[in-house]
Amino acid sequence: MPRELRLIIFDFFEIREALNKANLKLESHQLPEGQITRAHMSTVSSDVLSLLIKTPEFETPITKELPKKLVKQSLVEFCEISGIELPVRYSKNVKVANGKICLEVMGS
Repeated sequence: MPRELRLIIFDFFEIREALNKANLKLESHQLPEGQITRAHMSTVSSDVLSLLIKTPEFETPITKELPKKLVKQSLVEFCEISGIELPVRYSKNVKVANGKICLEVMGS
């Protein structure tokens, strides 16, 4: 039986908006001011996503690491708020492709 696979690609402004709307209460998860320039999976753990952020304070971008689960939850909430329907029973996973963050939605 065929399965459905959707890949929703977010630009960095949408990523920042999604994370800000998730009300990241823990100071360790809050994003510093600046522009997200690239994303990649952490080399330390596959459960961590790394964001490169160019800030006005530093010449070189700083790296902010966030739990992949937190990013996934933020993106799912962002989709719901934005009117992007995601089937409840489909699996959802965060991927990084060419430095961009994607939400992979797959039906079983």
